[in-house]
Order: sequence, then structure tokens, then C-alpha cells
Amino acid sequence: MTPENVQSTTQKLVAKANLFDLDKFERVTFEKEYEFTPVESMEKALEAVSNDQEKLLDVINTGLRRVALSEAKASLRNDSRVSPKVVGGFINQLKPLYPAKNDSKEAKKAQTQAIYAFIRSQEHMLALIKQIAAATANQDEDEDDAPEVE
Repeated sequence: MTPENVQSTTQKLVAKANLFDLDKFERVTFEKEYEFTPVESMEKALEAVSNDQEKLLDVINTGLRRVALSEAKASLRNDSRVSPKVVGGFINQLKPLYPAKNDSKEAKKAQTQAIYAFIRSQEHMLALIKQIAAATANQDEDEDDAPEVE
């Protein structure tokens, strides 16, 4: 039995990583092309892991764990709860407008609070944040870019 959404043709994919290159001493995005061939049956899946049933179960459980995590995260989002990356993008764009850029931690916290207050007062900016958050809700959220405020 072959699932309809599984394609047996080899796919060429690209892995991307943002790393700090010590030779250039700058952040660089590195890319590497790799191939992936989806399997069409449990028998082929078992072959792909050298007929090791324990390894196959580990692969399946890893995938199921990611699906469960994705669903749990999606259930936490709503119109007023969005990714910190989206809000962080707005905050970082507005920081040059406020004077605390190179000041103390307290000054930076006050700066962030002032920017938050400004954004909260702008309905069109809140609507834009919500639109961007909805459009990017399924992207990887391993890192949070929003500034921390205590």
C-alpha cells in the first residue's frame, strides 16, 4: 500500500545554516545540497535503516514527536499571541529612533518599553504584526529574537 502523498523520486534539498565564519570573522549563511528519497512502504523504510527495527521506531517516534510539538505550539498561538521573532523584528527596526542604543541595561530596558508602548498605540502596526505572524506561523522557531524585558 503506497500513501498518495509519498513520492518515490529522489528530491534535491538544501540545508542552510547561519554560522559565524572565524576566517572571515562575520556571520555567513552556508548551504549544502543533499538528496532524500522518500520510502513507499514499511519494508522500504526498514531497508533504509539497515533492517534495524529499533532504529526505525526511533525515526518514526522522532517524526511523531515533531508533529506533536508542532501541533502543541500551533494551539498556543492566537491573534494576540505571536512569535517573538516577529515582534523582535519590529523592535530592532525602531531602536535607532531611541537614545539608549549604547547605554546601560536599565536604559536598554527602558528603550524597549518605550518602543512597546509606541507599537501598542499604533493599531496599524499591531495589525501588520498579526498579519506577518500568521503568515510565518509554521516557520522554525528555534531562536527567539525578541528582546527580554523584566
